[in-house]
Order: sequence, then structure tokens, then C-alpha cells
Amino acid sequence: MNDRDVMPAFDMLMEELDAIVTHLNQQGAQLMQAKEYAQAREVIVKAEAVLAFQAKVKALQEEWVRLSVSSSKKTPRKKQPGQRVMTTMLKQGLRTPNEAFMLPILQALVQLGGSGRVIEVLDRVERMMKEQLNKYDYESLPSNPKELRWRNNAQWARLNLVQAGYLASDSPRGIWEISEAGRALVLEAKE
Repeated sequence: MNDRDVMPAFDMLMEELDAIVTHLNQQGAQLMQAKEYAQAREVIVKAEAVLAFQAKVKALQEEWVRLSVSSSKKTPRKKQPGQRVMTTMLKQGLRTPNEAFMLPILQALVQLGGSGRVIEVLDRVERMMKEQLNKYDYESLPSNPKELRWRNNAQWARLNLVQAGYLASDSPRGIWEISEAGRALVLEAKE
């Protein structure tokens, strides 16, 4: 593994840890609002542990940079059929973060009457976020040239919404469905 592989791996890990902390913050806030203080404390402890881990990863990343390790001379591996090729990661902060898609997804579902096919939801989300999406969001994914980055990120945001209870986890394949908690969040955002 050479430096071209290591730094993107650090960046990818840091980005994922940021997303986890954001999710835990939302979950903790939701529990505090519901006056579920014991569960909220558990989430806070988890968030603090993730933040401590993230600080360790950041220190390791800085240490790696200081080491200035030269590239290892490996013979290139042949790609196996169906094997994913790792490419250079997009630098952090260039694309619209997954969290930015959460409220527009919920709003689109409310507009659609509570549920909708993925394509319908994403088309509405794109119209709502037109001013926010940038050139990096409209690039295709290196791992799947047929998929735009923003659509993939919106899919990850949808997963976070399901995990947080804002979308139904048992809706039919290809259909996204808002939950009562999701509707309440949309109403709260309007106020």
C-alpha cells in the first residue's frame, strides 16, 4: 500500500466518522426531546468515544504525513472480473454532505403524499437542492460511472433516515416511505 492509497483511506475513514457523529448527535437530540435521558446519555457516551477515536485517527494521519514513506514497488494486480477498482477519493468538503439530503428527502416524500418511488423522490430532491449541488455532485462515481455522486450520497442519507426512524424500514423495494417521526421533523423544520 503506497501513499496514494493510505491518505484517501484516512480521508474516507474521517468522513465516515463525521457522518457517525452527526447521526449520533441527531439521535441524542431526538432522545432528549423525548425525555429519554438514560438512552440519551448512552448515545452521548458513544459519541464521545467516536470523537476520541477520530482524534486518534487524525493523529495517526498526521504521523503518517510526517513519516514521508516512499511508495512501495508492487507489481500491479490484474483486475478480477466483477472486482471493484479503488480510485482516488474526492477531497473532503468538495461534495455536498449526505446530511444535507435528509430534510429534502423528507420534504419530497411529504409532497408525494408520504411515499414514492426512488426516482420520483430523487427528482424532487434535485429540484429542491439545485442551488446547493455543485460540479462535484454531478460527477459520476469512479466505482460506477452510470451513477451520479449526489444520487449515491442521497441513498446513504436515506439509510441514515431509516436508522434514525424518520423513514419506514419495511417499505417495498424501490419505494421510500416517511414515518410519523419524519413528518414531525418536517413540520418542526417549517416552524
